[in-house]
Amino acid sequence: MQTVTVVDNEAPKITFNGQTPSMWPPNHAYNTFTTANFISSVSDNCDSLSVNDVYITKVTSDEAENAGGSGNTLNDIVISGDCKSVQLRAERINNGNGRVYTIYFKLRDSSGNFTTGTAKVYSPKNEGETPGDDGPHYTVTSSCP
Repeated sequence: MQTVTVVDNEAPKITFNGQTPSMWPPNHAYNTFTTANFISSVSDNCDSLSVNDVYITKVTSDEAENAGGSGNTLNDIVISGDCKSVQLRAERINNGNGRVYTIYFKLRDSSGNFTTGTAKVYSPKNEGETPGDDGPHYTVTSSCP
């Protein structure tokens, strides 16, 4: 008789689809994005995981939440309670270079190994443009670990 102990110390993997949605027009309306909008598949060496196991840990904006000329709105980023989707407001500062939202994802397996990744969503200055990313100026953190 022999006892075999399997130790899983390999992190799961997230495969992103390469999409960067652009919200146009900048009408201050919410657009909802789910993990499936950005992730094409996940894998793990021991567990059977799906895209639904990925959750959002935080979202940043490269513009302040209520900067001058951005529509005088609050709650530009609203992460759902289950951390599987986020509502982003389609707006940007009028005299800026467009807004870049960065969504942070995490996937954990049953052994506690995890991997992370990011995806971006644009609210451009002008239709079809790619905004410049000025780094985080506003962050919303989810309730998920």
